[in-house]
This record gives sequence, C-alpha cells and structure tokens, in this order.
Amino acid sequence: MGLNIQGPNLKKMLIAEMDKTGTQNGLGDLGRCVSSRTLQDIFSTKNLRPHLKLVFGYWPVIHEVELDRLVSLIQNNGNKLHAILILLDRPQMVRELLLSSTHEVNDRVLFGMDEQGYHEICSEDKLKSIPQLIDIAEEFYIMQWHFPPMLYSEQGIQFFDLQHFKMPFTSKPSDLGKGSYGSVYATEIDEEYLRPSQGAKVCVRILGLDRLQPSSHT
Repeated sequence: MGLNIQGPNLKKMLIAEMDKTGTQNGLGDLGRCVSSRTLQDIFSTKNLRPHLKLVFGYWPVIHEVELDRLVSLIQNNGNKLHAILILLDRPQMVRELLLSSTHEVNDRVLFGMDEQGYHEICSEDKLKSIPQLIDIAEEFYIMQWHFPPMLYSEQGIQFFDLQHFKMPFTSKPSDLGKGSYGSVYATEIDEEYLRPSQGAKVCVRILGLDRLQPSSHT
C-alpha cells in the first residue's frame, strides 16, 4: 500500500513570494526576489517535514532521524540552496549535498553566508567545479539571483551581473531626472540587504535602471 502524504507546495509558495515582490516594486521579473527572512518562514519545521517526506517518500524512504537532521541542516545552513533546487525541480538533490561526507555543499560554501546574511553570488565556474552541481550549473547560477546577496562590500564598489541581477526594492522607483550616466531613480531597499549599522530602510539612487532588460520569467 502506497504512502499517503500531504504537505505544502513550497515551490508554489516561493514563486508566489517572487511575484508579490515584483508587483510591489513595479519591476516585474527584475524585482522578483525572496528575502532570507521569508525563506526562514517558508522553511519552517511545519512545512519542511511533510515537504521532505513527499520528496523522499517513495525514492527512497527517508528515516525519521535522517529527516530531522536534514530539516536542521536546511534551516541552519541550506535555505537558499534548497530554495534554488526546489525552483529547478531538483529538491531531492539537497540530501546528497547537505549530507555528503566528502564534498560539503551548503549556503556558507556557496554564498559566503554568516549571521548577517548572504555575501556572495556563486560563480558559474565554481558551480561547475562541484561534481553534484555540474549538470545544472548554468540553471543554478541564473536562479540564485532571485535570492540577492547583501548590497554592500567592505572592499567598496560592488559589481553585479546585470543580465540576471534582481533588485530587492520594497517600493517602486521614482524618476528623479537625468544624470551623467542616464536616468536617476530613488527607491527603498529592504534593511536585510544593507550594512547593519545603517538601520532601517534608506533612500538610494539607482543609475541606469532604464538600461536594464528583464530576463526570462521563472
């Protein structure tokens, strides 16, 4: 007799959040982001346990002790990794990545995660160097941009891949006029993407927003 397991559709929840933010900031696909705070809410124990049972319920059966360990690993050091795998329809891969005894692959390794947040975008070359991810490296690289890194650097100016960059804005950009590098806009950025000492949301300037072209919709 087959297992009768029901659980939340986490992929649907992630896409709904992306659509919500893209609508909220008026940028469509350019603004379809999921914050780490939202990931923590979506990947609650209440949601993760039935989700993982659905993923591994038939191939193969996952033991309760291993299930509890996997839930803990995802919540503490694998939220972004697992979210990307879900959106790529590869959720089963989280098991071999987080439980690997030879090649540790988690949010800290891929995205430079610490207690403040995600500090890096994982390069396609780095993804291709990881045996478990080599076949989906290109897709993974593109999908990770829906989970932006923090927008500051101790080294100063940051450069992002504008072909795929998603803007974590909480308000619609307002046109301030023309500047030396194109149109200048003002908007608000969620505080989790800013330096902790900056406090709450701040007003920032965006140069050349009108030059960006939307990438494909997920």
